[in-house]
Amino acid sequence: FVFGALSAHLPRLLEALGLAAAAAIALASMKGVAQVAARFVELSLQRFLGPIAVGLISTAMLPFGLLMMDLSAPQLAMVSVGCMIYGASNGLITIVRGSVTLQMFGHAGYAATLGRIAAPGLVAGALAPMSYAALIERFGHAVALEVLTAVATLGFGGMLWLASLQKRAARNTPTSAT
Repeated sequence: FVFGALSAHLPRLLEALGLAAAAAIALASMKGVAQVAARFVELSLQRFLGPIAVGLISTAMLPFGLLMMDLSAPQLAMVSVGCMIYGASNGLITIVRGSVTLQMFGHAGYAATLGRIAAPGLVAGALAPMSYAALIERFGHAVALEVLTAVATLGFGGMLWLASLQKRAARNTPTSAT
C-alpha cells in the first residue's frame, strides 16, 4: 500500500513537506537510484544474510525513512536521506517477496504460492493511489503521511512475526544424527 501510494504522490508529498517543486521532482526521481543501489548491496551481503534478515532490514527501513522525511522537513538534506531510505527499502522488498516465500514454502508449487501471497498486495497497491489521495483531501498531507508510517510499521511487525514463525519452525525441525 505504501509503495503504491507514494509512487503516485511522492513529488507532491515532498512539496507539502516544504521542498521546492524542482527539488521534490529531482528527489522523487532518485528513488530508482536508491532501489538499485540497495539491490547491489544486498547482492554483496546475501551470503551473510538470509532472506528473513533482509526482510527485517527492509521493512524496518520503510517506517524509519518515512519518519525521517516527516520529522526533518523542510531540511532538504535530511528529507533526501529519508527519501533514499524509502527507495532502498522499496528495492529490497521486491527481492524479499520472492526469496522469503521460497525459503518458507520451498520450490514445490512456488509460482502458485507466490501468486496467492502477492494477490492482496497487488490489490492494495492498485487501490493505494486513490485511497491516499482521499486521505490527503480529507485530512491533509501530514495525517496521510502518518497513516503511511503506521501502515509501514505494521508491515515491519508482520515481518517480525514471520521471523518468529520461521525461527520456531527451525527449532521444531528434527535434525538427523550421523
